[in-house]
Amino acid sequence: MWNKANRLIWYCQRGGVIGGGLVVVFVMVLMFTDVICRYIFNSPLTGVMELTKAVLLPSIVFLAVAGTDHVSVRVIVEHVHGKVGQILQQCSLLVTIGLIGVITWKSTQKAAFSVSILELAPESALPIPVYPSRILVAAGFFLFFWVLILRFVNNMTKGSGATE
Repeated sequence: MWNKANRLIWYCQRGGVIGGGLVVVFVMVLMFTDVICRYIFNSPLTGVMELTKAVLLPSIVFLAVAGTDHVSVRVIVEHVHGKVGQILQQCSLLVTIGLIGVITWKSTQKAAFSVSILELAPESALPIPVYPSRILVAAGFFLFFWVLILRFVNNMTKGSGATE
């Protein structure tokens, strides 16, 4: 069961990282086109900066947030070995799960509110919706939350001697 869950999370992580990479390429092409239009044709594309700030940059960051499985801070844990080190690592992972859980909950509430009012980017030349990026923020944190839970459970099963 955990192998299937791990595989599903891995595919979601990869999808988020690939999606974030594709958005980076799209932003590069969009900005390049805007610069060319601005300086060669003296006619910038309307709303490019607002679209980039309100929707595209948050989607780059939060699509890839769950793909940070290789990133961890071990300032205290790396100096303590054995059972105590494992316990400290699991405790720090539990604190992280709690914090990311709260952030996921609040960002989901914010996304639901944003969708309910069809929130638009403030002071924008075009009516650019903000709620898609808020949904991506909530989805990225939700996926990261589950990645952390699976990491916690995997550490527990490895520590107890159970086989996968």
